[in-house]
Amino acid sequence: MYNNTCVYCGIKIDNTNMDVDHYLPSSEFPYLAYCWENLLPTCKRCNQNSKSDFCPKSLTGKKIVENMLSEQFEHDFIYDKTYILTSIAKDDRLIEPTFDNPEEHLEFNPEFYFYESKTKIGEITLRKFFQHKKVTEEWEKLSQFIHALVLKIKDKQAVLETLKLYTELHGQEYVCFKFYEYWLTEQEEGRIDRISYIF
Repeated sequence: MYNNTCVYCGIKIDNTNMDVDHYLPSSEFPYLAYCWENLLPTCKRCNQNSKSDFCPKSLTGKKIVENMLSEQFEHDFIYDKTYILTSIAKDDRLIEPTFDNPEEHLEFNPEFYFYESKTKIGEITLRKFFQHKKVTEEWEKLSQFIHALVLKIKDKQAVLETLKLYTELHGQEYVCFKFYEYWLTEQEEGRIDRISYIF
């Protein structure tokens, strides 16, 4: 369903480095622990280090249950993703990758290897996932790799095929192609040679 990638950072994951994230944490919402719509495949870094047990303040202390449990347990809300995300936790939550269009909340800046927030939701997501030095360092290396491809391989189709193979192995398709678009523009405008990397 998710092309074997982490829904937050986009890297490829397999059974050894995959976690199942509870978007609304099971520590706060135990009756959503097995709710299919609340489960997301993530890498261990995003789930355990970045997101952890993040809970929107607007939902803290609320009892939310799945519909099938609503007659057995006292509750404040029956789980309805659309209602919860658009009416209750509309501004103090993380991007929910199966519900939101991330580009409405974040804009990637390939020149300086970071996301800029466009909304409050984007700002919270940015703070939790993308303001770590390790992420920036990884993106810088990826940018250098794609810069070298665009600079050294004159056939655009060959570069695209190489990037497709790379993303099939490593993921990060979105940022890879943002870097590709950036370096292609730099090449077309005669600025690609201003930086050189040795590989």
